[in-house]
This record gives sequence, C-alpha cells and structure tokens, in this order.
Amino acid sequence: MEYDVFQYLHNTLDKTDICFSKLYAKILENVAMNLKGEHLDVALRCFMKKLHNRLYSNGYFTKVFGKILLKLNEELLPYVLQCLMDGLEYKNKYIRQECAKLLGTFSMKWNQVQLNSAFKCLMNRLNENAHWTYMNSIEKILLRLEEEYLDTAFQCLIDGLDNYKQSIRNVCVNLLAVSSMKWNETQLNKLLMELITKVSKDRNKHVRYSCAKAIQKLLSYLDNKQINEAFGYLIHGLKDKDKNIQSSCTESLGKITDKLNKIQLNISFQCLMKRLNNKNEDMLVRMSCAESLGIIAMKLNETQLNDALICLMDKLSDENENGFVQKYCAYSIGKINDNICIIVSLKQSLETVLTKFNEKRFNDTLMLLFNGLKDKNEYVCLDYVNELEIFLLKLNGQQWSTAFKVLIDGLNDKHECVCHLCAKVIEKVALKLDQKQIDEAFNNLLCFNHKDYYVRYLLMRTFRALALKLDERKLDKILECLLNALNDRDTFVYYESFVTKLNDKQLYLLTKYRLQDVSTTKKKKSKLIDKEYSQQNQLNESKEINNNNDIGLKLLAFGVMIYSPRIQFNLSYDKNIINSDAFKTLLQYCNKQAIQWGLPIEQRWNVDDEIPLPFCTKFLNTNKHKDRYNIVCESTRSGDMSQLKSALRHHHININDAFNEHGHAPLALALHYKHWDIARYCIQQGAWIDVRGGAFNEATPQTPVEYIVKNIIESDKVDKNEYLEMVNMGKWILRQRTIHPMKQIEYTIDYVKDKLIDEYGLSKVIDDKSYETLLLEGAAFLLGENQTELKDLLINNSLLYWGASRNIIYIKPEDCKKQRFDEGWHPIPFLAFRIFLLFEICVRLKREKRNLVELPKNTTFEQIYEKGVRELQVQLTTYWDYLTIETFENKCPELIEDWSWSVVDRLMTLKPISSNGYCEMSLMVGHCVYLSLCKTSKLILVRIDNRWMKTVPSNTPHPKNGDILIQPYLVAYFQLNGSKINKNKLWLKEYIKNAIILKNEKSKKSMRHLYCSDKRSHNDFPLREGSLPLIVKEWPYRPIQKDTNNCYLRNHNVGCRIRLGNAIYRWFHDQEIKSSVFYAKNYSAAVQK
Repeated sequence: MEYDVFQYLHNTLDKTDICFSKLYAKILENVAMNLKGEHLDVALRCFMKKLHNRLYSNGYFTKVFGKILLKLNEELLPYVLQCLMDGLEYKNKYIRQECAKLLGTFSMKWNQVQLNSAFKCLMNRLNENAHWTYMNSIEKILLRLEEEYLDTAFQCLIDGLDNYKQSIRNVCVNLLAVSSMKWNETQLNKLLMELITKVSKDRNKHVRYSCAKAIQKLLSYLDNKQINEAFGYLIHGLKDKDKNIQSSCTESLGKITDKLNKIQLNISFQCLMKRLNNKNEDMLVRMSCAESLGIIAMKLNETQLNDALICLMDKLSDENENGFVQKYCAYSIGKINDNICIIVSLKQSLETVLTKFNEKRFNDTLMLLFNGLKDKNEYVCLDYVNELEIFLLKLNGQQWSTAFKVLIDGLNDKHECVCHLCAKVIEKVALKLDQKQIDEAFNNLLCFNHKDYYVRYLLMRTFRALALKLDERKLDKILECLLNALNDRDTFVYYESFVTKLNDKQLYLLTKYRLQDVSTTKKKKSKLIDKEYSQQNQLNESKEINNNNDIGLKLLAFGVMIYSPRIQFNLSYDKNIINSDAFKTLLQYCNKQAIQWGLPIEQRWNVDDEIPLPFCTKFLNTNKHKDRYNIVCESTRSGDMSQLKSALRHHHININDAFNEHGHAPLALALHYKHWDIARYCIQQGAWIDVRGGAFNEATPQTPVEYIVKNIIESDKVDKNEYLEMVNMGKWILRQRTIHPMKQIEYTIDYVKDKLIDEYGLSKVIDDKSYETLLLEGAAFLLGENQTELKDLLINNSLLYWGASRNIIYIKPEDCKKQRFDEGWHPIPFLAFRIFLLFEICVRLKREKRNLVELPKNTTFEQIYEKGVRELQVQLTTYWDYLTIETFENKCPELIEDWSWSVVDRLMTLKPISSNGYCEMSLMVGHCVYLSLCKTSKLILVRIDNRWMKTVPSNTPHPKNGDILIQPYLVAYFQLNGSKINKNKLWLKEYIKNAIILKNEKSKKSMRHLYCSDKRSHNDFPLREGSLPLIVKEWPYRPIQKDTNNCYLRNHNVGCRIRLGNAIYRWFHDQEIKSSVFYAKNYSAAVQK
C-alpha cells in the first residue's frame, strides 16, 4: 500500500501540469521522512528533473528539495549526496547549477568523507563549466574540510594553476586566496611562491589580476622573509601592461607599510609619487597611489612627508585635475592631518586647501543632485529625491542652511515637477531634523498661499510630521496663516494635519472660524442664485449648498469628537455664533456622532470610565512543546553543540522559552556543567543574562554572573586552567551584557495584561488580591526576586516611600511614637520599590489603553506608554548594574575592568529615537549619587545627578540659579564620531571604573573623582570637545539639598524628570499613589484626618 501511494505521487509529480506537480511535491515533502532508501532516491531524482523549471515554479522545487534534505537523518544522507553529484552529469545546465548550489548550501550536513567526495566531483566539473555556483560551493566545502582532506584539496588547487584553461586557473587562484586562513605555514609559503614565480607571469591578464588580488589577501599572514618576496613582486607588478594589476599593486604597497624597512619605504614612496604626478597615468592607478601615499606617509621622514603633502595639496588646488583623484588626495590629507604632528604653517595650508576643496565638492554635489530633479525620466527624478534626502541628513551648520535654501528656492521653480519634488524632499527629511534646523526652516516653510495645490499639501504634511516638535508660538503662527490663506477646498485637508497638537484656545479659534466661514459662505452662495431660474432650480441649488456646508460641519464634528470630545462653549462667547444655525447644526452632528460611538451626549461627564474606545487585542499562544524544550536542555547538559543548534533551528525555539523540569535554562545548564562554548552560543542566541533561574544546590536562584563569581571564589586556584577558564568566562559574560532587553519587559507586561483581559480585549472583573498577585509575579521576574520577599519589601516600605515622595518629614499619631520619613534607604530596595510602581503603571496603560482618559495634555496613549517602558528599561538597567557590581567588586575585583568596558560599549550602541532626541543609562555610584551617561545623535555626555551640595567639591563650577536652585552637573562631553573617539572611550572607561572602585569610600576622594576636581594627571581632566551642547540648557533647575534627607529619592528624580519631561514626569508621579501598594491603606485620607 505504501509503495502504491508513493508510485501515484511519483507519477503525478512527473506530469507537466505545474500546479498539480507543486501540490503533490508539497505532500511528498511531508512524507519524505517515512520513505525507504530506494523510494527516497527515486523521489529525489524526480524532484531534480523539476529543478530547471524556474520560469514556472520560481525556485519552488529547489526549496522543497532543501526542506526534505534538512529533515533527513544521517543514514539517508548518502542517497542525497549521490543524487546531487549525479545531478552534475545532467544535460540540462540549470539542473547542474542547482545541484552544485545545493551541494554547497548543505555542506554542514556532510561528514569529512562526503565533503571530500563533493569537492572532487565539483572540481571535475569545472573543466566543463566554471560557473560561479561551482566556485561558491567549493569555497563553502573548503572551509569545512580538515586534516588530510584539506591537504588533498590544497594540492588539487595548486595543480589547477597549471590547467590549460584560463578559467580554471583563475578559479583556482581565487579559491586558494579566499581559503588562505585554512592553510598552514608550509602551504602558505608554497602558495606564495607559486603565485610569484608562475601565476604572475600568466599570459592571461585576468589570471594575473586574480594573482595580484590573491597576494593582497595573503599579506597579513606573511612573515618578514615572505614580505620581501611579496614586495619584489609588487614593485615588478607596477610595470604590468594591465592597469588593474598596477592599481592592485599600488594599493597593496599601502597595506604592508608597517612591515617594510627603510629602503623599501623609500622605493615605495618614489614609485607612488612618480605615478601620482603623471597625469597621463591611468585614473585607477593614480587613485590607488593617492590612497597608499596617505598610509605610507605615517612612516616617512620629515622631508618626504612635506613633499607628499605638497604633492597632494597641488592636486586638490588644480582645477583641471580628475575629480576622483582629488577625492582620494583629500582623504589622504585628512588622514595625515589627524594622525601626524605637522608644523603650524603647513597645517594651516592643509586645512585651507581641504576647506576649499570640501566647499567646491559640496557645491558641485548639491547642484548635481538638484539639477537631477529636472530629468525627463520620472524614475530617475525619484532616485535623485532619495539621494538628496541622504545628502541633506549628512550636513550641518552652514552647509545645511545652504542646501535647504536651494530647496526652498526650488519651490518656486518654473518647472512644476521641480516644485513638487523639492517639497517631497523637505517632507522626507522633516522628522530627522534637530531643533535648531527646525527653527531655521520654520518661516521658510509657511508657504500656505503657494500657487500650487500639491506644494501646499506636501508642506502641510511636513508640519504634521513636525507637530510634536513645535512649540505653542509656532502653532499659533501656523493657525494664523491657515485661517488667513486657505480657501474652502483645502481647509479640512490641512486642519487634520495638526489639529491634535492644538490647545483649547487654538481649537476654539479654529471652530469659531469655521462656523463663521460656513455662515458667510452660505450667504454669498445664496446671492449667486439667478432670479430667472425656476423655483425648482432654486430649490436644487439651495439643497446642494446645504449639502456642501453639511459635509464641512460633519468633518468638523468628527474631528472634535476624536480630539476633544469634551469641548464646551460658554454662553459668554459671541452670541452670533452661539445662536447661529451653523452652530446648532454642529451640535446636532456632534451628538449624532457621540450616539453612534456610544458616548454620552451631555456636556458634562461624571464617570471617566463610561467612555469606551476601541483597542486591539493580542492573543498569545500558550501551548508549550515540552518535548522540544527537553531536547534543548538535554543537549546543553550533555555538551552536544550540533544537537542544540539543530533543535533551536528546526523547532524555531526561542532560547529564553526553554527550561527543564527543574527550572534550569540552557545557559544555566551550560555554566553548571562547564560547557563554556555552549554558554557563549546561548548568549549569542539572545539568552537573558540579567535574570535569575533555577539554582543548583542553592537556596535562592542565581544570575549567570552570580553563579560564575561564586564558583570563582570557591574554585581551587591550584588548578590554574580551570580557574582561568571561569575568570575568562565571567569577563566574557560581562562584556556581552546589554541594556535591559525591551523584549523581556514587553513580554512581562503582556503576560500580566493578558491575564487581566478577556478574549475580546475587555478588562476582567478581578479581586484586589488576584490583581496584586499578578503584578508581583511579573515584577518579581524582572527584578529576580522571590514573590514573597518582594511582597514583604513593598508592605514594609510603602509608608516610607509614600511619605518621602510627598515631602512629609514625619507623622505623630496620638499616643504613638513619631514616625519619620526622611531617613536613609538602601539602594536596592528603593530601586525595586520604584520599579514595581512604574511596572504597575505600564501594565495599567497597556490594559486600559485609550480608555485611560487622564493623560497629560497634548499627549497620546502611545507617547505615554513608550516613555514609561523606556524609563522602566533605564531603571531596570540601573538596578541590575548595581546588583552585578555588588556581586564581584570585593570578591573578584579583576572583573571591574571588563564591566566598565561593557558600560561604554552599551552606551555606544544606544539608539536615540530621533535625530534630535537622546537616550540615557544611569549608574548608582554612591549611596544616593547617580552618574547619567547620555547619548545624542552626535554627542556623548556625562552628567552627575546630585542635589546635596555638601558633597560637591568646593572648586566645582556648578550651574546655579541664585542660592536656591541647582542644575545637574555636566562632567564631560565629546563627539560621537570624532577622530579621538577611541581615546575618549578609554578615558570614559577609566572614569567609570574608578567611580565604582571609590563609591564606598567614606572620604571625599570619590566625589573629587566624580567631579574631576582633583586634577593630578592628564586623565583627570574632563573631556569637553566643542561648545556647550544645547540640550544641557534644557536640564531643569531643582532646589538645593542642604541635608541627606531623602537624597536617594530626590537625586533619582533628577534623571527621571530629564528623561520623561516635566509634564509626563508629574503625571507618572501622580499615578504612583493609585498603586495597589497604597490603595488599601489610603495614607492621604489618614493624614487629612
């Protein structure tokens, strides 16, 4: 029966009808695992006949063939391999190419014997067809061959250098080069000599060029003796007839500069100068000479360096010089200027020449791109739009102003299409402008009376994109221009663009204007009705006028009910408006829209939660495939890397979802059984580091860092290898730490939220205890705490946090002891408490979404939620950083260096939300002092959040506003892409490391270090590149702290306020009191009584 079913499928697959054969191919894919060897062989060969049918199947059969191969076990692989090798003998060239491609694609499935067979088979086919698919597959196989099979392959390729076909010789040279890291010292030497003595003299220029590129790739692997041989070849190669070979040789001379002696450097210098100065020389050769000259200049004497610089500057100043050659000359001059100390006069000349060249190149590029907008081909014009966008975003300062002015002028170009495209470019770059650029561009964009409708439309869309970045004054200006300039046809299209940002006064003016406009328009149009028309025509015309006005009022009602459903008109407003027919019609449409959406129609609402609004529901699949997880955990425990990779890949398992029956994650298992390579692989696959899992013979769960440190302390240092392995693993894990994963935060919020809503997305009725339990479950996971301990922490400290956050010093109930709220608090419990409150607010936001009507003014649910989860991410990162430091700072101080580098690396990888936005990390570097590391699109800033002035060194120039208010202190700032970035990162690493080492010092040494007030060496001086960043001026001034009371809270508030913004910070602060932690106790009512 099984054979009959297979035979039917086989015959159907062989039919010419592509639809049916694809259907049965899919069925055959699913049953392939159950086929016997003979049947499988027949099926695969049948598939192979379809591989060429790419025109109809779009590679479908190749994909199915690959899926079958992935599912097969090792016993069936020989059938597949033989099938593919036989496929190389087919007459159809497409089948041969697909088989060759599959041999390489699935090379990871073959063992060494099978890889060797595949290699030989592919090499034999090269004589008939040296197609690129063959070469790619051979390259993949070479990288997996080992020991004697690799030696055999090397000799086979060396023999191929003597092949009578130039295509084979060329392929062999390229394969030997790309696999150079696999060859041993003897093989490298033999390969180099073969290339220099034989291949470099080949009669075919393509083979000789491949030889030149191959030698270039080998340079980094060569010793001094081999470098001498290679240098001789490169100098001789400069005389080759082929200019590509000459270019490659000049490029290689620059790459081996560090390995050349003085004589060789002098020869290289003379050759490069001679060819660069020869204008009759090939352009590519001169470009390579200019580039290599910039590299080799680092090793030249003073005379040669001056000659090189003069030569390069002459090329930049020469108006008749080739533009590409000038570009490489400018690159080399910049490289020399940044890395070599040059005499002042020459340095000034360099900078002058570079400035002029850059200005000329900027102007030429700008006009080239702008003129491209006039191309007759529509698709070419769109390409220029994209290129102009990229070009603009790279500019700043005067260059940006010049380029933007060209676009503004282009809005009035005589060609209509140029006007449209300029407006399109402006719209595309709008969101990526910083505040300074927005301020400069604002007045130029107020072209609402432009003659062209499409230009007006695009400019208004630009303002819609910028709406959240515009202040109230700018919105007033836009509204004024709209009210004065727009005609009825355009009005509603443009109002929609920015109405969400209007305040109450602006919205009132807009509504008033529209009502007046409707009444005026109605009167004007009524006068236009010709008295000679019949009564029927008059009625029809009046009906049409009313319909047009009704459309406008319907749109206005729709907008009002979306953006301001509680707008109220006072009777003291203009009586003509309040009593007008237009106003009454507007009210009717508002009420009708409210009824349609299920909203109350009264002007006042008593219960906020009675206003239902639509929201999306995310259904989560909670089915767990425990057998698959067991495979992952068991392969980790046993140290089987290949099985682990296969399980994760084939079952599409997220590494963080897998646990065994004891609650051990794969990363914990790998560390416990000392499978260091598997531990590294788990982390590379995204395994969470800052999370506590099941413990091995421990009372409490541990993080990977805690586990490693504990084992380092308990290890027997007599076994140095094991000890060093654990230390190195600890260092590696620390270097892999990231800011707290947003996926982990979102996962936890969704986990709690999904248990609080039903399948339709509506909030469930749930008792307070269950609600609190769910929140504890989620927060405990993020904090790595036991739920019971977290609950105790919240209960024991709720009154303390409530009082401190509301500046209550103490409460003295009658006949009771006075309870103070200005005492100290350990950082970890404090951060845990605050994180719980913020987590609960985020869950409530996600649960209620747009039903949560008490949002700050001019904000949306999405904005508040994003701010909340990002602040939660910052605080969780601070929390886990502090826990990590406490784990090893005293027990394994050798890890502090790597942790400090980890902080710097994490800072550099942070991504600001927009070009003028910024993001932060915060470190607790004392009992109540926070070190905030900020990143903008261009700068790194180091800030200290500390309001207790007694701790600040007396010589610190702290920004103050009188004697009452103080601003956070800016320690250092430097360019993100500056020439000294590596040096600056090293300074920052040392600054952070010493801050951690000194954070528990009782003396003032720690504070002197933080404020850089004890400048004993060059490293003590803070980095301050350029002028003071504008963003610093926006940091708030807060009251000076005169004592230690509640410093832990108030200093933490400084960073929160900066990151959230004042209005949103106040909103989150007000939401904290609504927490379940305080709800049952009602402290506010108790105080009032």
